Amino acid sequence: AAAPAAAIAAAGGSLESDAAEFDELATLRLITRNNVSRTVGKVTLWSVSAFVLGFALFPVLQRIAWFLLVGPGRPFILSASARGCIGNFLAMVSLLFSILGGTSYASLYNQNEAIFCALFAEVSEAKALVEQVSLVCSNRPFYRDVLGYVRTYVKRDLCRLDRPPSVLVACKPKDDPLESILYLTSVGVPSVVYET
Repeated sequence: AAAPAAAIAAAGGSLESDAAEFDELATLRLITRNNVSRTVGKVTLWSVSAFVLGFALFPVLQRIAWFLLVGPGRPFILSASARGCIGNFLAMVSLLFSILGGTSYASLYNQNEAIFCALFAEVSEAKALVEQVSLVCSNRPFYRDVLGYVRTYVKRDLCRLDRPPSVLVACKPKDDPLESILYLTSVGVPSVVYET
C-alpha cells in the first residue's frame, strides 16, 4: 500500500511541476504577445501611415514647390547634364551619410570601450582593496565588518546598472561603505603586517 501511495505522490509532484512549467510558458507567451503588439503599434503603424501620407501628399508638395521656385507652368523634362548633376548630388549625399555613419559608430564604439575600461579598472581596484583589507585586518576583530562593507560596495556601487552613474555619484548614501572601511582601517592598533 505504501508503494502505490508513493507512486501517486510522485505523479502528483510531477503534475505540479508540469503545471508550473505550463504557467511559466503561458506567462512567457503572454509577455511575447504584448511585446509584439506594442512593437506593431509603435513601429509598423507609424511606418505605414507615413508611407500612405507621403504617397498621397508628394504630388501636391511637388507642384507647390515648383510653383514657388519656378513660377506657373508645367514641369519640363530635365536635360542630360541636369540629370547627371542630380546623380552626382545623390552620390555626394550618400558619401556624406556614410562618413557621418562611420564617425557615429566609431564614437559609440569608443564610448563602449571607455565604459569597459573604466569598469575593468574599478573591478581591479576592488580586487586590490580586498587583498589589502585581508592583509591589514587579518587579526582584527572587525575583519568581518570590513569584508561586509566590501560586499556592500560591490553590490551597491559596482552592480548598480539600473541607474546612471551621475545619479549614483550625486546621491551618495550616508553610510558609504568605502568611508566605513577607511575609518575602520585608519583607527586602532596596527595589524600583524605593520609589526615587522
